[in-house]
Amino acid sequence: MGYADELITLAVRIGGKDGGSGVLIKPLDTSLLYILTANHCLKDVNEDTVELSFADSLYEGVEIWVKKIYRDDNTDAAIIVVNRFDDGVRFTGFANKPFEPHINGYHTGFPSCRENENKIREFAIRDVNRLWQDKGDLVEYTYTPVPQKHELTGLSGGGVYNEKFQLLGIHKQSAYQDNIEQLGAALYIPCRCFYTLMVANGLSPVYEFDLSSFRPFKDDIFKLDNMGAMVDLECLLGSIATLGPGLLDKSPKDLFEAFQQQRRCREIVRPYCLKREDWTMFGEFLIAVKILKRDDIQDFEVEQIGRYFQYIYSGRRL
Repeated sequence: MGYADELITLAVRIGGKDGGSGVLIKPLDTSLLYILTANHCLKDVNEDTVELSFADSLYEGVEIWVKKIYRDDNTDAAIIVVNRFDDGVRFTGFANKPFEPHINGYHTGFPSCRENENKIREFAIRDVNRLWQDKGDLVEYTYTPVPQKHELTGLSGGGVYNEKFQLLGIHKQSAYQDNIEQLGAALYIPCRCFYTLMVANGLSPVYEFDLSSFRPFKDDIFKLDNMGAMVDLECLLGSIATLGPGLLDKSPKDLFEAFQQQRRCREIVRPYCLKREDWTMFGEFLIAVKILKRDDIQDFEVEQIGRYFQYIYSGRRL
């Protein structure tokens, strides 16, 4: 994502007596969008009564309808499934990211203290300065500076992001210790809890990367750090530089699945199982075969490539 200002495009205001905030997420299913939030923000509301709105009249005039709300009382995770009312929603993926104790980041949402004269809560960003401990279904973190109580009310359900603007989880509440509220610390529901909720209900997955194109991997494909190798391979690098742009707008997911279909694999490898380095090597494979049989392979078409080369993913070597 690269800029905090655009976090506002993902923020959802959840109305009602026990309302809060939410995060707009784009799943693989092109007919849907998800709103991730904390279940306690949806107390006493259902699909017909939940109130959703956005900051600064964003998406004004679009028709939004709630298809289903999925809840997990144990983790406080909730997913509101709505129609794909805008294809331009910025992609924010998530995965079971390792715990990062020393981190800077952001918490976004609509605090009650930012309510304007029209009784509408305005968007706010709070700075996160450290993740303290991973408790499984919750992660404890701290703010800088330490907020006051009224500054956090309404921020439940808002997104907690790392400094790379990757979603880590959904804010649940301030932390408590010995019955005394520690306002310098808070708790968020990690993305893995939402992933589990999706799997349990057969929902379309949210990948860690946007697999609609190779652009997230463009800086990794054929990345050579050795200057001597770069000189020796100057001609090859020229071909890579020429062919690379033609790959960027291709969908790695679609191409990967097409190779599996062509081979009629006994064991299908699901795209969400692959890591960044796997997609990088897949991109390198496609460019390599294009270089080797450039006259015979047009526009990275799998049917053309498959006449000369097969692609096999073993889990260990490609």
